[in-house]
Amino acid sequence: MKIEVKAGGISIHHVRALHGSLPNRSSKPRRLLLLQYCSGDSWPLTGSDWETYCNTFIRGEPTLEPRIEKVPWRVPLPPPLRSGSIYETQTLLKSSTFGKEKVAG
Repeated sequence: MKIEVKAGGISIHHVRALHGSLPNRSSKPRRLLLLQYCSGDSWPLTGSDWETYCNTFIRGEPTLEPRIEKVPWRVPLPPPLRSGSIYETQTLLKSSTFGKEKVAG
């Protein structure tokens, strides 16, 4: 199902929901405010250290014992051809049809 969000609108979805957007082809910048809310026993699989993890808490206490659920996941490798924001990664796309992305080059 394709859902379009008007300028100034927001999208709220589960982190594992398939989602994306077309590259910004306008002369105006696209802004992003990304908020993440999760339980204290949900240790991030990559890209975090203990101090960063602890500094993100607004309620509850950090734990060294993450909750383990039997769900499929993949390590996010290989890295993207262009890193940075999600918009930087999109600059390589010619189109954004799920399952049919074409990389420029």
